[in-house]
Parts: sequence; C-alpha cells; structure tokens
Amino acid sequence: MIVLLILGIVLLIGAGVALWNRRTYSERMNLIRRGVAASSSDVPNSFPGEIVALNGDAHPEQPLVSEQSETPCIYYDFEIVRRYERSRRGGINVGRRRRRRGRSRGRETVAQNEQWVPFHLADDHGGVRVNPDGAWFEARQVMNRYEREGSNNLFGIPGLDININLGGDQTLGYEIKENAIPAESPVYVVGPVNENGEIERNRHHGVIVSYRSESALRDDWGKRERYQLIGGLVAAGLGALFLFGAGVAWIISFF
Repeated sequence: MIVLLILGIVLLIGAGVALWNRRTYSERMNLIRRGVAASSSDVPNSFPGEIVALNGDAHPEQPLVSEQSETPCIYYDFEIVRRYERSRRGGINVGRRRRRRGRSRGRETVAQNEQWVPFHLADDHGGVRVNPDGAWFEARQVMNRYEREGSNNLFGIPGLDININLGGDQTLGYEIKENAIPAESPVYVVGPVNENGEIERNRHHGVIVSYRSESALRDDWGKRERYQLIGGLVAAGLGALFLFGAGVAWIISFF
C-alpha cells in the first residue's frame, strides 16, 4: 500500500512538471502560429500589437562579445560546471586508480551569465529594430569544452598522479559550455510591433529570436509540446490508478 501511494504521488508530481513544461512550449508555438510573414518594409505599416515574423541578418547596435569563445554576437549565454569527487573517508589515489568505496562524484555550477543587445534585422527591403529584452532565444552552441584540473605529480614521473585526500572535495575538472547568436548571421524573429514600429514584447506576447528557421522550430517545439502533453496525461492517469489501488488496499486492510 505504501509503495502504491508513493508511486502515485511521484507520478502526479511528474505529470505536473510535464504539463508545466508543455505550457512553455505552447506559448512559443502560439506565437509562431500567430506570426504574420512580413518584410522590414511592412513593419512600419503594421498596427501596434500585431505579431509579425521576419527573416534577415542581425546587426547589433553596439558591440557584444561572448565571454568564453569571444564570438561577436547579439546574444550569448554560458555555464561553467565544476566536476568533483568527494571522499567520505581519507584515502590515497595513485595514478589513474580510483577507490570507489567511500567516494562519490558530483557537479556544481560555479559561473553562468546571459547577455543580449538590441539589433537591427536587415533584409532586402531595409531594416527594423528589435529589442530582445526578455525574449526567448534559440542560440547555436559555440563552445563545449572540458578542462581537466592540473595534476599533482610529486615525482615528475609521467602517468603517476598522487592525490592525497583527507576528506573534502577534489576538483576533477570544469565543463564550459557557451551558446551564441553571432552578429551578422541570419535570424528568425517573431513578436509584436510597438508604437514606434519596432519589434518588442508587450504585456500579452513575447518575442522569439532564433538562429534556426521557422520550419525547424515548428518541427522541434511542436514535437516537444505533444510529447509533454502525452507524457503528462499518461503519468497523471497512472498516478491516479496507483492512488486508487492504495486506497483499495487500505480499505481491505480493515477487513
């Protein structure tokens, strides 16, 4: 009975998470579906609040260079994750030999950042200003590197690394990942037009800025939206079934 109860609660929590994630993708997909294909010359004639979709090259108003790969861009985000090994008891590691007993490995984020700048989207008909503050960004990965922590070779013998740990953490290395939308590169933008003829989010609708095309986003986000919905409904049904079984088992226990 306890097992059924726990499984039911876990599945219902998982269903809630899946349906919440599905809501995020639904908001993005609804924005794409409502976007009216336009060129930069059409935007000034659009009424405030109209959602337009454009393709063009992104030209930043001011220079922005990513912190890790030093890529000129209109947007970037990065994360540095430390990988470590924790000793529950004192021990000595020689070379590549690792004592598994009494040790565990973990990860922690030690640094992260996200930056963007306003830019002009230029196409064959001119250009339009985009303010991407609070936008949903789809950026290309420009760095994915693992840097191993320097070894402590006491005797200068290649392949012999001796690390004495008397408890605490031992850093194994750092994962560095960075995504960016490079400057002057093609982008797909969809969002509402403001009173100044610029693309900027409002109280009702956001903005999407992506290095991928509309068709690629429709295919990817559409699948994620469906899978999250299906997974959430299945988990909710199974969770309710397990809770029902736990309730029946609890009632039977009284007889």
